[in-house]
Amino acid sequence: MAELERHRSDDGRLILVVDQFEELFTTCADEEERAAFVQAITTEADGRIVVAALRADFYGRCAEYPPLARLFGATHVLVGPMDAGELHRAIELPARRAGLRVEPSLVEALVGEVADEPGALPLLSTTLLELWQRREGRTLTMERYRETGGVRAAVARLAEDAFARLSSQQQVVARAMLLRLAGTGVGDAAIRRWTSTRIPMRPRCSPCWPTPGCSP
Repeated sequence: MAELERHRSDDGRLILVVDQFEELFTTCADEEERAAFVQAITTEADGRIVVAALRADFYGRCAEYPPLARLFGATHVLVGPMDAGELHRAIELPARRAGLRVEPSLVEALVGEVADEPGALPLLSTTLLELWQRREGRTLTMERYRETGGVRAAVARLAEDAFARLSSQQQVVARAMLLRLAGTGVGDAAIRRWTSTRIPMRPRCSPCWPTPGCSP
């Protein structure tokens, strides 16, 4: 924080943006370090503004720290999912700035496939990356989109490729971890089991995990 203070703008204002604020709970295992960070960003200082982006499912964790609870209770802004118009702009504007053209039919197809999905932006980014790699000149086309098989196929292909690059032992661990992180909800809909701590693994599971007596 002291280093940032030395880079204040001429008007005396300092804006500190903390993205993925939930990593305070997911990647920091040292409680003293966590408390010190909370103290540093919540201590009032003239001309300093802190903007923190936090995933909604970690909002309750902030209540564990009174300084955070006071700030979040008074100054939070809830950001909902993008509507269709915002998704259109999320596709078209970055492409335009990069000098790319996206066929209108492709934009409509992409928005139609992710509009009602949770996590629409990660789905879009994965598909758009593959479309960019398959682009024709400076244009992202509907034809290439059909070749990818759509959003779900693009995401599945990325996951399968990543899994295939793991060693046999790593695949055993990954399979166990993914099964622990996933489940079914109402109507057998796939859901994620969130965890902010390390997942305990059984070190002696066989390579053909899961097997009887060695379940997730």
